[in-house]
Amino acid sequence: MGELLRFFRFLYDQRRPLPIPTTSDDVSSKVFMVVGSNAGIGLEASVFLARQKPKLLVATSRDSTKCKTTREAILERTDSGDGEGSAMETWPLEMSSFDSVRAIADRLAVREDNQLNVLVANAGVLLDAFDNTQDGWELTLQVNYLSTALLSLLLLPYLVKSSTAGSPSRLVIMSSVAHYNGTKSLKKAKTWDRILETINVLNGTAYRNC
Repeated sequence: MGELLRFFRFLYDQRRPLPIPTTSDDVSSKVFMVVGSNAGIGLEASVFLARQKPKLLVATSRDSTKCKTTREAILERTDSGDGEGSAMETWPLEMSSFDSVRAIADRLAVREDNQLNVLVANAGVLLDAFDNTQDGWELTLQVNYLSTALLSLLLLPYLVKSSTAGSPSRLVIMSSVAHYNGTKSLKKAKTWDRILETINVLNGTAYRNC
C-alpha cells in the first residue's frame, strides 16, 4: 500500500506548478555552478539563474559539443545576443569519470578568487541496460551517487570560503523517488562488509535479470 501511495503522490506532484520566485535578491556578486545544464531541470535552472545576472554562471555538460549547444540555448532564451560580456562559462564535465570530476575542482582552484556560492549537483542517468564506467563502477551508481558525492566534497572548501553570515553558500543535490525501489535490497546492508561494492554487484545483477 505504501508504494502505491507514493506512486500516486508522484503523479500528483507532476501537476504542481513550479515554485518559481517572483522576486529575487541581487546575485551580481555571486558565482553559480549547475551540473548537467544541457537538458531538463539543469537547463531550466541555468536559464533562470542566467536571467538573474550573476557575477558568473558555470554551466557544465558532458563534452565540449554539448557545452557549445548548451551555451547557445541559454543565450537564446535569456536574450543575451552573441554572449559578449555575458557572465557565463560552459565547462565539460563527464560524471562517469572521476578524473573529469577532479578536473573541474582543479579548474576552479586555479581561478584568481576561487569563488563559488552555489553548487547545483543535478546530473543523473536512468538506464535500461547494464554498463560499467572506466573506473569499474556500475554507471548509474557512479554518476548519480559516487561522482556527485566526490564533486560536492571537492568543491565544499570553495563554498565554505565564499560563504558569509549574511549570505551563506548553498549545496543543492537533485534526486528522485527512484531510491524507494532499493528498499528491499538494502534491508541486509548492516550485514555487508563493503556496502558500495555490494551495491555495485547488486545493480549488475538487477540489470541482467531484467
